Amino acid sequence: MKHGTLLICALAILTISFVLENPSSTKMSSFATTSTPSLATTTDCYLITSELSGESVGDIAWSGDGSVLAVASQNDILIFPSGDFTQDPIRLQGHQDEVVAIDINVDATYLASAGWDGTALVWNLENYKLEQVLRKRDGLDDINPYDVIPFLSVQFSPDGHYLAAGTLEEDRTAYVWEVGTWREIGIYDDHYTGVYGVAFNADSSMLATTSVVELRIYDIETSKILHRYTNTKLSMYSLTWDAEHLIFGAFTTSDAITEVAGIYRWNLTNDIEPQVIYPFSYNAWGSAIDFLPDRTDIIAFAGENNNVTLYDLATMRTVTKFGASESPIWSLEFNPREGSLAVSRGGNELRIWSPCS
Repeated sequence: MKHGTLLICALAILTISFVLENPSSTKMSSFATTSTPSLATTTDCYLITSELSGESVGDIAWSGDGSVLAVASQNDILIFPSGDFTQDPIRLQGHQDEVVAIDINVDATYLASAGWDGTALVWNLENYKLEQVLRKRDGLDDINPYDVIPFLSVQFSPDGHYLAAGTLEEDRTAYVWEVGTWREIGIYDDHYTGVYGVAFNADSSMLATTSVVELRIYDIETSKILHRYTNTKLSMYSLTWDAEHLIFGAFTTSDAITEVAGIYRWNLTNDIEPQVIYPFSYNAWGSAIDFLPDRTDIIAFAGENNNVTLYDLATMRTVTKFGASESPIWSLEFNPREGSLAVSRGGNELRIWSPCS
């Protein structure tokens, strides 16, 4: 998936020493249900149009044409053509432990998955077969199933040429492979902690990585670090890009009033460090971040009180909030074709929200 997920953040909680606050629970919002999604707008009204039940859910990913919705479900990956929950999903089975992150490449040929079992797998979406097992650097491929180094993040580049994945603390490395040949072309090691988020910029020339309190920007061609930002009072995750900025969510790891939980934006040309653009009143999860299709000024993210927040980057104003529940959001992503928004939360709820007509 093209942004970091709450599942990654949850795993981070188990493996780093910071103590993080969960957002408080709120009463479920009353939203009507309809059966026909409408085209994407910036309306302040969103309705539940379909819901998946009976399956564990984690990270989610739409294909670029909206023809496939993939869902991480414990050790499996569920494939729903066109996001149709009325049909039994196609199950991709190959991981021996929880699937942490998934992403689909630009032409929906491949799906990549990062696993807690220490493997990163590539699946062929034309025949639903395992295409490739991606290897860590020499000496780090796991042999003992009880002593593995999990993969935590995975993303294809927008131009379709590269695949990146990050690993846990014992390796704390981001890897980049060439799509198709699966040849390793970059090893970005020695991060502060495990690499919980990876994200390519719009032209696929740079890779951003986050290792909780540190952000790095790498040049793909030279593998050199172009920019680095470290702040031990912030936990940073959920990376995404627009044409000029790196955008990410962060929550505080201390009581220092100078640090702000919220959504940050970093203009690498003009800003020495990231600037907060949407402060949270307390440590909300703020997990996944995604852009409204065909818009670079409207983003969706997990905000306070377990709401989905749509935010206008041009006016710096909230468009709408919806979907509050007692469960924190794990992942969210827009359907590029329709503008409906898939939202997974709490490990057992996946809903499709669509703009009102």
